[in-house]
Amino acid sequence: VGNLGNISALYKGLKLMRDLGIINRLPRLVAAQATKANPFYLSYLNGFSQKVSVEAQSTLASAIQIGDPVSYEKAVQAIQETNGIVEQVDEHEMAAAAAMADATGMYTCPHTGIALAALFKLLPADAEIVRDTIQRKLACTGWTARTPSPVRDRRRAKLPSSDLPNISNAVTEENRERTLDYSPTSFSQGRMDFAWEELTPGQRERNYADWKAGKGLIGGDPRQRPNFDILPSWGMGRPFVRALALGDPCVANGERFRQETASARPLEIEIGFGRGDFLLDRAARMPERWFIGYEVKTKAVRLALRRLEERGLENLWLSDDDARVGLPHAIPDRRVDAVHVLFPDPWWKAQHKVKRLFSPPFVDLLAAKMRPGGYLHVKSDVEQYGELVRHLLSHHPAFCDHRPALAERVRPYLPTHREHWCRENGMPVWTYYFALRDAA
Repeated sequence: VGNLGNISALYKGLKLMRDLGIINRLPRLVAAQATKANPFYLSYLNGFSQKVSVEAQSTLASAIQIGDPVSYEKAVQAIQETNGIVEQVDEHEMAAAAAMADATGMYTCPHTGIALAALFKLLPADAEIVRDTIQRKLACTGWTARTPSPVRDRRRAKLPSSDLPNISNAVTEENRERTLDYSPTSFSQGRMDFAWEELTPGQRERNYADWKAGKGLIGGDPRQRPNFDILPSWGMGRPFVRALALGDPCVANGERFRQETASARPLEIEIGFGRGDFLLDRAARMPERWFIGYEVKTKAVRLALRRLEERGLENLWLSDDDARVGLPHAIPDRRVDAVHVLFPDPWWKAQHKVKRLFSPPFVDLLAAKMRPGGYLHVKSDVEQYGELVRHLLSHHPAFCDHRPALAERVRPYLPTHREHWCRENGMPVWTYYFALRDAA
């Protein structure tokens, strides 16, 4: 907290909910301040007998660098009426908490680091507020893009990770791993009423313009994100890559990836591997080949990383890039022997068409990256979407039309989670194989 407006508003909203009968009691509120700007904490120590003002010092949590908060009286009421607590956090504790969050894939700003560190300080078993039955909720109003990350700053300065203290034994390695559990929602048939028409020249031109502008990329254009050229700490030293972070000087991932790319090993890529069942099984069956998996869900990527490491697979790399970014920036032309795209999202809504993976510029990209004689393997449980893919591929001069005989190059295989569900529920699956024509 800084000017104390948010916690005052939070209390007002909770009180209104109680008065309306939506909740039956007020939760206990905790306000966290930076040690270098802690007037509310000092006032709390004297029982709010008098308002304390300080000269705020420079802190990484710059948005709460306030020495004389405006909403003091309202915040005092919020703490007193909820039997709340005010805690302070120094810069070192804040950075350590942010590093712990970063290790789970939850990228944080310094202000969120303040809230996390305060939570950790209140976690030990002998703390008055901790009971096994209490549900803890953390409200963080900081925005990562507006402020520098303490973890990023430490990495740029190449400070050792040991410089970050373990501020609480409550955050254990076991707990950190538990956050990676991945239990997908049960499948349903979903919509089948997919309709498409052949693109007009104007629509094709729009497709290429959107592609060039980076529109439709899942998660947005990564070039617009802060720290896009830095690999996350949880991926360092592991078979993980981001195309725009290949030059990160703090890690060797980029160099190792480039060495593998330059080798003569046949390369297969799966785009959108989900849980990774098909990809992990195929890499295990073919140790002589190199595999790369693209999946935009970072949590799924981290789970698959753990699974491939448990299986000792040394021929598989993973990325949470959108393949429409990863392929152009990380894979040389004429390098890929096979591409697998299994059950891509059709993106039914008209305003979401730009997100569809298969489009004329994407087919051009595949044609550039695949070797002559290589093949594309596509599956879908939406028949008309499969036919749209077939139309785009069969009308491209670099590809042959669907060739069922190419299925022998994929068998045997472990089905994806989606295909397994379709089989169990008697749902049809449409499969296509497109070979890249030999160079003239």
